[in-house]
Amino acid sequence: MRSLDEERHFQYFRMSAPKFDDLVSRVIRYLPDSHQNHRNPIGASQRLAVTLRYLATGIGLQALSASYKMGTSTVSGIVEEMCSAIWDALQGEYMAFPSRGQWQDIAEDFRRQWQFPLCVGAIDGKHVRIRAPARSGSDFHNYKGFFSIVLMAAADANYRFVYGTVETTALGVVGGWGGRREEVEVEAIRVVVGSDSGKEVAEATRVGVVGG
Repeated sequence: MRSLDEERHFQYFRMSAPKFDDLVSRVIRYLPDSHQNHRNPIGASQRLAVTLRYLATGIGLQALSASYKMGTSTVSGIVEEMCSAIWDALQGEYMAFPSRGQWQDIAEDFRRQWQFPLCVGAIDGKHVRIRAPARSGSDFHNYKGFFSIVLMAAADANYRFVYGTVETTALGVVGGWGGRREEVEVEAIRVVVGSDSGKEVAEATRVGVVGG
């Protein structure tokens, strides 16, 4: 991994080497203790590399496991655990639920920049394709004809995500961010991490607003 030059490192992981090292230092404390000692040969850096490659490209787990010469079940466990660790390490800093003052600032930005008063977010959703869980029947089947969970997100006037949830029509909220500590489906996390900003959400549904 360190054999990559700076440009190739960024292209491969969608992250510079210094930011990669910083993220390792942040997430390592949130990994299970058994993954930080000599009995486990896969270190935190390697686990993060596997996870970032998955999040950045959406590569299949079998192909990813072959690339890193690991078992598919091992890679699957690594991605799940590391996504949880990334969430625990960064949520409070990057996805904290807005305060009253921040909501007011967002509303003012919508009024000033878009002449859209009394608005605190532009919202939209995305159907994230999944394999139907066992014995779930039609619970996850959507109107587009495939099985999915629904990622809903709100963006501010500057196209930045400020809130989101992952839910299904049958079971309600599966997880969310913005101050609520709940598990979020890994596939939905990949959609968010793979986005550069909330621009698509905001531009797609500027007329769909939260507030009033």
